[in-house]
Amino acid sequence: MKLGPLQDDEGILEAYVKAWVSGALDRAATRGSMAFTLVLHHLSSFIFLFHANDKITLGNKLAKSLLRDYSKKQRHEVLNFSGGRITYWFGSD
Repeated sequence: MKLGPLQDDEGILEAYVKAWVSGALDRAATRGSMAFTLVLHHLSSFIFLFHANDKITLGNKLAKSLLRDYSKKQRHEVLNFSGGRITYWFGSD
């Protein structure tokens, strides 16, 4: 399936990222819905394929927002896995 044209409107792309990081798309992702597919396609295409020089800063900003969200979710999963306690082990005790 090809979705086109590629989205390059800053307001729309930022709305996609906001929906992603807010968790609004979590259920849509689980179901594999068209809404999630559309957002995934447009964000990944813009970040990885769109090469207009005047949009590089926007691409970096969107990527950083998504990576920051991913990092927070990973930390949350670690906290849940360990029962809310993080233990660091140094050496061979």
